[in-house]
Amino acid sequence: MAVDGVVVAGGSLAGLFAALVFAESGAAVTVVERDRLPDGPEFRGGVPQRRHAHLLFEGGLTAFEELLPGIIDELRAAGAVEVGLPGDLEWLTPLGTVPRRPSRRTMLSCTRPLLDWTVRRRVLAHDRISLIQGAEAVGLEVAGRSVRGLRLREERQERTLAASVVVDATGRGSRAPRWLTEAGCRAPAEERVDAGVAYATGLFRRPDVAGQDVPGIYVQTSTQGSPRFGIALRVQQDRWIVALGGMRGEEPPTDPAEFVDFAAGLRSPRLHEVLTTAVPDSPLHGFRPGASRRRHFHRLRDRPAGFLVVGDAGCTFNPVYGQGMTVAARGALALRRVLALRGPSAALGTGIQRAVAREADVAWSMGESEDLRFPATDGRRRSPLLRLQHGYLDRVLRAATADRATADAFIDVLSLCAPPTRLFTPPVLRAVLRSGRPAPE
Repeated sequence: MAVDGVVVAGGSLAGLFAALVFAESGAAVTVVERDRLPDGPEFRGGVPQRRHAHLLFEGGLTAFEELLPGIIDELRAAGAVEVGLPGDLEWLTPLGTVPRRPSRRTMLSCTRPLLDWTVRRRVLAHDRISLIQGAEAVGLEVAGRSVRGLRLREERQERTLAASVVVDATGRGSRAPRWLTEAGCRAPAEERVDAGVAYATGLFRRPDVAGQDVPGIYVQTSTQGSPRFGIALRVQQDRWIVALGGMRGEEPPTDPAEFVDFAAGLRSPRLHEVLTTAVPDSPLHGFRPGASRRRHFHRLRDRPAGFLVVGDAGCTFNPVYGQGMTVAARGALALRRVLALRGPSAALGTGIQRAVAREADVAWSMGESEDLRFPATDGRRRSPLLRLQHGYLDRVLRAATADRATADAFIDVLSLCAPPTRLFTPPVLRAVLRSGRPAPE
């Protein structure tokens, strides 16, 4: 069975990557975007975290480059900054400081509009991809057990865009569960974890106090010390993006003076030092992302053939862990592998949704586990196994402050370059046993 046209709802990174992969497989693809997209690297309303810091760890860099060869060089040429881990980061974990030394991994730091624009320009240049702007996706057109198109609303008028594959990449606000019930199918089961995270972010002219050789400062939360966190990263045009935040009950202010005072309550004085000398280059913007959700579309037996959910529409993460963009890109690579192995008709079956969903497994498990450290988090019960996991990770973090092999392993896992089992290799186990038991939470 051939794929007769693909419609992607949402011009997000996840949507663009999905459009690219389908176009490479030979399909004609239409991307439908509710916003009017800017002609350059400018902020747009349809990206809720557009003004905030974004972490693209090495697992994401590798996936971006595999999807769009040369994209990392393009971003560097546009001013994106490479931040080596741990060499270029003053990094205070919940259990101590990771020493700076030659870097094991790299992450890329730039503003979100630059990242989006660079990817969008490359993807939309593909001759099999077209774009419809200013159109809202409002539902599925389904006949029998198969998708037949996407219903759009443009200037108060509705129409159906015919397609045999519809991809939902509309992000956190996805209405896919309702679309399915309207089509006579069941909505997916959903997991939900809400740590009540909130943060505020601004751009600053590079402060001298930060030192010319330090591209980044990161102060993590601690259930023992403070549920506040802060990060400062170099971005293009010799600016810094600084974000302060906290879990439920520790929401940061957006008043400039109060923002600086909030930084004084972090576990390290470094970000406060930066902010007392930095020159603001933008207003401060606050954000509450809401609960992390995982919708199990891949478990639906009555899902209409030809319907696929990608990116935040299927799994949204707590943004403080920097996982979303990497998972979106790796989901697109999984999609590419399935299409290459089984042909375009694979997009009509259920296996392709399972392949995409698997790429979120590790990131979801890691983020959920960390959120559940905080007593005010809403989510599943804290089991004895979860407390055991927390205790072991605390020992890993303590060992990482003194042992290079352990720090390397932790950075590999954090960067989504290795599975969590990397933390149970013999060198790490030996270091963990030597490090002793951290103080109880």
